[in-house]
Amino acid sequence: MTSNKGILIVGGTPQGLQAALTLAACGRKVTLVEKNREIGRANGKWPDKGKRWTQYLRTQASYHPLVEILTETEVTHIKASPGGAPAVEWIQRPQWISLELCVDCQKCLFSCPVELSNGSKPIFELCGPNAMAIDKREKAPCRLACPLDMNPQGYVALIGQGRLDEAYELILDTNPLPGVCGRVCHHPCEKECRRKEIDEPIAICALKRFAADAVTKRRKKTGNASISTPEGPRIAIIGSGPSGLTAAHDLAEAGFFPTLIEADGKPGGLLHQGIAPYRLPREIIEQEIDDILGLGVELRLNSPVNAWEDLEKLKSEGFRAILLATGASKDLRMGIQGEDLKGICGCVSFLRNLWRGKKPESLGRVAVIGGGNAAVEAARASIRAGARSVILVYRRTRREMPADPHEVEQALKEGVKLKCLAVPVIFEGKEGCLTGLRCVRMKLEGLDTSGRPRPVPI
Repeated sequence: MTSNKGILIVGGTPQGLQAALTLAACGRKVTLVEKNREIGRANGKWPDKGKRWTQYLRTQASYHPLVEILTETEVTHIKASPGGAPAVEWIQRPQWISLELCVDCQKCLFSCPVELSNGSKPIFELCGPNAMAIDKREKAPCRLACPLDMNPQGYVALIGQGRLDEAYELILDTNPLPGVCGRVCHHPCEKECRRKEIDEPIAICALKRFAADAVTKRRKKTGNASISTPEGPRIAIIGSGPSGLTAAHDLAEAGFFPTLIEADGKPGGLLHQGIAPYRLPREIIEQEIDDILGLGVELRLNSPVNAWEDLEKLKSEGFRAILLATGASKDLRMGIQGEDLKGICGCVSFLRNLWRGKKPESLGRVAVIGGGNAAVEAARASIRAGARSVILVYRRTRREMPADPHEVEQALKEGVKLKCLAVPVIFEGKEGCLTGLRCVRMKLEGLDTSGRPRPVPI
């Protein structure tokens, strides 16, 4: 911030306050800059008379119309300007409480759910100016690790106090699918939880699921609220998977009129098609989709958008904007010999058909290539579909697998075999059908562009 008008006083000491009031009495506009939270803090060794005088100066300066006080502000540069008056640059830390609006009622102090290790709260009263302040430091490691920038310490604290409805609303601020994420999220927040420095990380994901289930169950008994009818601009969202549902929720909350356009006969995308029902019950998905539709979101099923002409048609219907949230529902090809043989299918296609009820006739021996969550999901699903044996082929070691370690452990317990440091190079076949898989051994050498160990053939 830069200022080149009026008189600047650096330092909110009693001397600075006195100078500001003297100049203001002469009709000059004064800006008082103090790097600390408070101005005119009295020294503990001062006599009572000095403390009372300092309090008087604080009060007079705080309410004088010609005195502007900027706390938590530090001057960084002073330079001469052509007009003669120097230009001043300063940095002001965020002011989390508006001094113009705060009336020092202290209601926020009693309502704050956060309690520090010493028993105090991060909200406290300032002496000058007379207002409340928040000791808001950098974001917690758990929050920085969350892809959605959720507020785990906030809703965990509310749950601990039994304020489940408030915790649920805080979760919904950034995540409209808490029941889903409470079951399938790989919870990177818990890996960064500082509680593990004492004993174990807080079960953040499980607590989110608990709050969502408890509040949803109670609201079911009391009845559903009426569906709202937004009147804002119409927005088309192509795809009703997690991305599309989240966009629809946020747009509806912001006053827009979103419409979900889904090619399939059921909303949810890969939530339905890629995750097993035993991990994510379908009633949870449907309940949270209904909650989003209850905000006034329109849903169109069996409406594929395949060409540019389809987008132009949507524009002609009056949609002000179109959001593409089609997700990643296509299988990736490996580009190796024999990939088109019968008996080879993509992971997404396999899971989609399986959870739609199209079980394969006979799986026999199954090899799943990859080390991500989708590959582990496909391996576990194959076991349940009656495969004689399932082996997971991965080019790095188990330590580098991007899949959730808990899911990998569960897969191994269920009978999945893990073959690390191996990469398929040829799909062998006979008469158009798959008969074997030829791999080469790998070793880790150096780092690749992503920063992970690079596998190279031996």
